[in-house]
Amino acid sequence: YRSIFSEKTLCFIARLQEYKGLKKVISALKHLENYHLLVMGKGNFESYYEYAKNLNVENRVFYIGFKKNPYKYIKNSFALVLPSEFEGFGMVFYEAMALGIPIVGSGIRETFGNNNEYGIYANSVNEIVNAIRILENDEIYNYYKQAGLKRIEDFKIDKIAKEYIDVFKAC
Repeated sequence: YRSIFSEKTLCFIARLQEYKGLKKVISALKHLENYHLLVMGKGNFESYYEYAKNLNVENRVFYIGFKKNPYKYIKNSFALVLPSEFEGFGMVFYEAMALGIPIVGSGIRETFGNNNEYGIYANSVNEIVNAIRILENDEIYNYYKQAGLKRIEDFKIDKIAKEYIDVFKAC
């Protein structure tokens, strides 16, 4: 996988279903000439490959299937991009934040913060392209890297346990 990361790499991790937004990310790649896209997940990639081929970006899209441990791939990515129409929790966003990788996407507004405090909410092709270009600013990139790491603190077991204990004590 090392050669994939010779250029800036965007990471997409999800089941390969239409509502997850992979076509939007592939379309955005057309406008992001210096980027590769690494796709991980279960499903039929053939139609997405054909879509990439029609946009002349197939040589920058790499499908590696489902990975039980995707962390080394996420860690070497520029950003995690997942413009899903809806998500239950969006665990992959939090996994990326825990690794210090900025997130771009949609699905659950709270994941990104009401004012994009933790990541950049982007659902359309233009929004994805603009979000990646915004992240090219080192200061902004580092802000989102740190914001994600800080956000993950809210999910540490000791903090959640204390909150439950406080609720039970209040009853």
